[in-house]
Amino acid sequence: MSEDSTMSEDANNDSKEPKENEQQQQQQLSPPSRQSILRTHLSAGFSSLSSTKLSNAKKRREAALLLAATSTSPAGGSLSQQEQMIQLKSVRINFMDPTTHSKNPPRNAHRTNSDPGTIQALGGTSSAPSTPSSKKLFGRASTRSISTNSKQYNQVQQPTYNLYSKLITILTQHYDATLNAVPYNNLRSGAPSNIDHLPIRCVLGGTADSGSITRGGTDPAEWHTGPYCHVYIAACDNLEHYRAKVRPAIREFTAQIGAVNYEDGGLKKEMSGTSSHNSDGSNNGSLNGVPNGGYSSSQYIIVYVPTGDTGSYTEEVAEGVGALQEKYKAFAKNVRSTINKNPSSSNTSNNNSEHNDTDSFSDKDDILNASTHTNGPTDAAAAAAAPPPGPLSHSSKNEKELFRKFNIDFPQGRTCILSTLLTETTTNDAGFASTSPLKNQEWNAFLRALGSAIVAGFGQRVKRYDEELRRLDYMRASSARMFDLSHFFLVKESLAFTYQQMQLHEEALLQYEELEAFVPDSIWAEEDEEEEVQWGETRKKSTPTKVETRRELSSSDLAAAGDTIGFRRRIRAATDVATISHLVVQYLFAREIYLLFLLHRPVEIIERAHSFVKALYKMRILSSHTIDGMVGSLMTSPEEDEQLVVRKKAEAEAWALTTCWDVKCACENYFKFSSGSQHSSSASVDGASIADGSQGGGESVTVVSQEQQQILAGQERNAACRLSELLEFARLRFLKLGDLELSLEENPIRAVSEAVFPPDMLKPWASWEDLLRAAAERKDEGEEETKEIEEEGNNEFYSKSGMAPKYLSTWLRGAFSSRASYETKYLELSGAIILLNQCAGRRRIAARLQGERAEIYILRKEYHLATEVLLSIVDSCARDSWDRAHYWRVFRLACCQRMITAGMGGKKNGRTAEGGEALSYLNTLTRCFNPRTALVAPAKTSELLQRDLEALVGGNSVSSARLGIAPFLEMELNVDPTKTGRTSHPLGYLRKKVMKHFCSVGDVISISLSITSHLPRTITLDGLRLHLLTFVEYEAVYREGSGVIEEDDIFRTLSITAPLQIEPGQNSFKFEWIPMTMGQFFLSTVEVQWKTAKFHYDSALMRRPLQGVDVLPSDPTQTIELNPLFLIPGHTQQVRLVFHSGEDIVTDGEVELICSEGLQILPPDTDPNDAEDAWCNEIMVKLEPCGPDSKVVIKTSVKSEGAKGDNLEGFIIQTSNDLSKGTVQTMKAKVMTSYRHGLYDEEIKKGEEPESAAMSTLLEAMVTTLDRPALTVDEAHAFTYAKDAIMLSVSLHCNTPVPFFIKEWNIELPPPLSLAEDGDLNHGMFEHAVAEGEELFFGFKCERNGKPIPDYMAEEDSDDEEKTILHVVLKDEFGKTFRQVLPLDLYNFFDQLRREDEFASSSSAKAELRCSHNEGIVGEPVTFTYDLNFNIKRKKSRWPKPTASNSDLFRYSILCDETDWILGGKVRGVIDCSSNDSFSLTFVGIPSRSGILKRFPEISIMQHMDNGFNENQDSATSIMSANPHMTVQSRYPAAFKSLSYTHHMALAVPSMIEIG
Repeated sequence: MSEDSTMSEDANNDSKEPKENEQQQQQQLSPPSRQSILRTHLSAGFSSLSSTKLSNAKKRREAALLLAATSTSPAGGSLSQQEQMIQLKSVRINFMDPTTHSKNPPRNAHRTNSDPGTIQALGGTSSAPSTPSSKKLFGRASTRSISTNSKQYNQVQQPTYNLYSKLITILTQHYDATLNAVPYNNLRSGAPSNIDHLPIRCVLGGTADSGSITRGGTDPAEWHTGPYCHVYIAACDNLEHYRAKVRPAIREFTAQIGAVNYEDGGLKKEMSGTSSHNSDGSNNGSLNGVPNGGYSSSQYIIVYVPTGDTGSYTEEVAEGVGALQEKYKAFAKNVRSTINKNPSSSNTSNNNSEHNDTDSFSDKDDILNASTHTNGPTDAAAAAAAPPPGPLSHSSKNEKELFRKFNIDFPQGRTCILSTLLTETTTNDAGFASTSPLKNQEWNAFLRALGSAIVAGFGQRVKRYDEELRRLDYMRASSARMFDLSHFFLVKESLAFTYQQMQLHEEALLQYEELEAFVPDSIWAEEDEEEEVQWGETRKKSTPTKVETRRELSSSDLAAAGDTIGFRRRIRAATDVATISHLVVQYLFAREIYLLFLLHRPVEIIERAHSFVKALYKMRILSSHTIDGMVGSLMTSPEEDEQLVVRKKAEAEAWALTTCWDVKCACENYFKFSSGSQHSSSASVDGASIADGSQGGGESVTVVSQEQQQILAGQERNAACRLSELLEFARLRFLKLGDLELSLEENPIRAVSEAVFPPDMLKPWASWEDLLRAAAERKDEGEEETKEIEEEGNNEFYSKSGMAPKYLSTWLRGAFSSRASYETKYLELSGAIILLNQCAGRRRIAARLQGERAEIYILRKEYHLATEVLLSIVDSCARDSWDRAHYWRVFRLACCQRMITAGMGGKKNGRTAEGGEALSYLNTLTRCFNPRTALVAPAKTSELLQRDLEALVGGNSVSSARLGIAPFLEMELNVDPTKTGRTSHPLGYLRKKVMKHFCSVGDVISISLSITSHLPRTITLDGLRLHLLTFVEYEAVYREGSGVIEEDDIFRTLSITAPLQIEPGQNSFKFEWIPMTMGQFFLSTVEVQWKTAKFHYDSALMRRPLQGVDVLPSDPTQTIELNPLFLIPGHTQQVRLVFHSGEDIVTDGEVELICSEGLQILPPDTDPNDAEDAWCNEIMVKLEPCGPDSKVVIKTSVKSEGAKGDNLEGFIIQTSNDLSKGTVQTMKAKVMTSYRHGLYDEEIKKGEEPESAAMSTLLEAMVTTLDRPALTVDEAHAFTYAKDAIMLSVSLHCNTPVPFFIKEWNIELPPPLSLAEDGDLNHGMFEHAVAEGEELFFGFKCERNGKPIPDYMAEEDSDDEEKTILHVVLKDEFGKTFRQVLPLDLYNFFDQLRREDEFASSSSAKAELRCSHNEGIVGEPVTFTYDLNFNIKRKKSRWPKPTASNSDLFRYSILCDETDWILGGKVRGVIDCSSNDSFSLTFVGIPSRSGILKRFPEISIMQHMDNGFNENQDSATSIMSANPHMTVQSRYPAAFKSLSYTHHMALAVPSMIEIG
């Protein structure tokens, strides 16, 4: 299929689409209701927001519609709504194409435009005759003189290329008639930004036949319909063609658009930029030198299309890139010099393009490559093989020269080259394919220049708007009568249209907001019929025949629909805007909503809708009040006047209500409101459904990120909040409308919302028995239950006030035909408000409305519906600690369920309730009594509800149900402290804390149960039980099961004897349990039986921690005895094992006797003398079952292998090898038993606890052979504490493996010691038990009897019988005694006594050292004094015999360590004791170090002899005999504190040297 046929087919489809859209629009606007129009537009807007993106086909269709508008001039003719929206969505570009002729018809045909100078079809000729100007531009008879070659060239027939058709085809198919990322500076702040997408509309303003461009009017209110820039398509062959035809035509073209003025073919003058006004301040239609004022634009682009020989392309490429660069540099230099000589041709503020810079002709800095366009097809392979970048670098020499001419001759414009526009269809070369890089570069440069020109034209237009608006505002301030508000409105809106066309919707919205401030305040004015007729005739005169087929819309319809063309005509026709201010408000709202949809602000749309409805409602109410004030002055009766006022008020209320509901219904196309955390596809509350927005969904599902989901969720919450406020306003209007239509007394909603008490609360309270009796009588008599509410009316229109049907939508029609219909519509409205408040997080407001809905259902006796509503909000007030409101909700719920349970609640799902709701009513009754409601509940209601509670628990309808926790009884379960304590740990699968109490089998566990009753009266319980579960079963119930405890899961049930009186307040009870089974148990459930009802208080659902009991095995009371206590080595002894069962029940057991190496044992009842072969190392004896307090005796024989003969003195207890190894012969007894507690049989007989496995224990005993005495002496000390008084201390160590008792003891002392009369200090040791490893301490007071110490006592190796001996008699538990003979080693003590006796017979001295000071400084002398007292014995001894001259002379010497003291003075000398025995010696000591000195000078004394030695003795003996030392008992001071000096003073003197 060819390209032409394809475009023709697309054009046919595009031409059909506006017709279909127009028909759909007529169908949508068919109902005569402006509310339906508003709802239609809002629904369409929200549906468009739901669509994620347009498909490519839809984009192409919109682009085709944009191009379809090129045949329509905004200044003349009428546009359809579709064409009108297309015109406001895009910017207009005027094309001038001399190559298009009438013999080349366009492929898209459109209707003829009435404006002169426009074309009949795209690229076609105009139906108007040619003007003289066209002949001047394109005719052969030009007034300019040209050369002969030019005349010859004019005589040649030029071909027709139809370049405009080719250009728009590429623009539409490849670029969707849209510019992307257009640079733009904000006109207010100057901040740079981009216009992401800018749609364009191409309008052909002149052809070769017409020779004229499109001209619009000079009215500033229509400037937005003018072009933003002009594009001149210049097809040129060579320089002769350029000089002869192209350049003159372009000069005339620029003169017409007001860019420059030409005289004699040269550039003379740039048009002035100032405005021109008349003396009265009006605009003369020529601003800034532009003939059409702000309508046209001076920005233009010249598209140069080479039409010469295409072979030059190959020729120039062959010359090489280097040669071309040199030529381009020279050319650029020449052009720069030319422009510098002519400053008027430089770039101005109206031309910001880089095309005017002569440096742009360089091959390195080509203007056509300054930017790239993101649209259009690209081919990677073609781009890789393409020649160097730059469209101009691939042109021929002739083309480059022509391009230079264009730039020099027309510097005010922008020049682009599209060399591929013609070659694309005339050649099949691959280099000129649709994906050619050269083509992409050329088009990118063209689109860039086009965007720059549009932005520049936009800036010029906004500047002219500002000047015009300032002029009009000046007129308003100077003369209000001359100020035309309608004209100001149209100009201001035209500026908003301009911003909208430039896709600057924020700025457009700002213009409408500023325009709202100029709308005068007024009341609602009804449309005058005469004015409407006149307005309708005016529209018929100015409307084409095709538009007359459409339904005629009123002014209100035009305003509500936002019809810009129709309403602007209405504004022009209005004599005073104040009379239609209410229409202006509607129109501004429609336009603002449309812009907000384009800005994707759905929440703000709802906010503005709320403000809009409030504003118009206020105007309507003021209108009704005005009429009410005129009552009596009208030429009507008072009844008619009053009816008129009521009708006006009703119409105002109905309009506001219907509009709010329309907004809500329209929002359903975008938002998915849901009260839960997860958004569902749809939600409904009693008929008020909120759709999921699937109607307005996109063509495909779009996956959004989590962040986007959060943003959408926040947007939905805000929308729900705003929409709920809007519907709350609608609810108030609905109530007011009900007062007008049904009267205030008959409004059923008022009876609910404004009543102090509900109507059913004003009737006497019937007892439960009376209700059941009444229900039974009605059933027996066969009476059908009658519904007291009225039947709902039909959907036909009914209005008591007489308002017109147009004010009520289909949703409200029939709402006032009956009270039931009114209530149904109110419930639907309130349901929508509730759902929106829940979605917005306003649960309190939602709960308040739900309470009102419940009261309406109760009034209608629809108790099932009221119950469903109240159940959903009954806990909302409890969460807010609003106890009174919470009790009221619960009480009303109880009233509804009371009627249903008694059989008076009507039908639900087509059947009558017959007591099936008893459990629900019982549950609600239990919730009426709790700690918080007990403080606020009236005493009378509590009494009445308790009667119903007692009646229900006594019925059979609740006997089979497992009831849960009842708030009217609070339980607190605790385990009393046990002997082994408790611990706590978390329970993961329930997320609760467990208090685990430890006990043993047979212990008595006391469990405290505290029951707090919140009932006003005493009740009697028929059972109180506590269920115990094992840990395994409990975990299985809550982790794997349903969480409901069954009978099979219970281990044991503890119960308290019934009946039990429960008083109001706190009641205490005790459960006792004696466990007979080991394991871990939970106190799972407390079961309370009240009559036939059983309430189960599961610990897992209670707030307090779980209580658990860990039953451990009981300590066995069994014992074993093994006799004897020890074995005698080398003997055969009888061993006796006695087993006592104690309080346990032994079910089974075994006794095992094991002997170590060296011991052997016989089986029981075997004679040792007759069974030599029966000896073995171990035996096993079966222990028979026995009850409590039983005794089993097992006897056997054991022999030791250490015996060697009959003589005991020859026995060897253990070998040296055994002693070195540390082994001891032992016999072990092990008794293993299985037992139960002594109370097991008694508890099992009761049948309260299942049978359990027996416990087990192991008893061990051991007997050993002795390897050392039972008692050994650790220490023995004696010391003198007084004269001839001595204390003796003995420490003994017990080595027996079994305990013994000390029966008696005594001590044998050698001379010269004897036991004092009260010398035994150990009376407390009698019958004292001594175990292995213990130490015994004995003490004795002794006296010295004056006898001499025997010589053998001074010998260490004396016999034991000659030493001190301690005798200790031990007794075992059987009364057998053992005597222990323990020698005591007191050699050191006796040696000391001997030496003291020797010293007592010799001379001695006592010396006491005194110090003059207790402290001093190092180096400071201290005076010491020794006080001596001599005791001289003059008797025979080993001392040498003194002579008469030296018998009383003694020599002394004082010595000391020099590290502490330096001594001075008389430290040696002789003392004469002949006349005196006491002396004092004084000397000086100097401390040599600092610190605490505890060592002092010591004195030694010896007898002084002149002839003190025998010559026959050796030297050593003679010295000792000549100078024997005297014993000196010295006493010293405690300490001396030596201080270090802090300073030192010295005197330095020069040394004197004697010179002889």
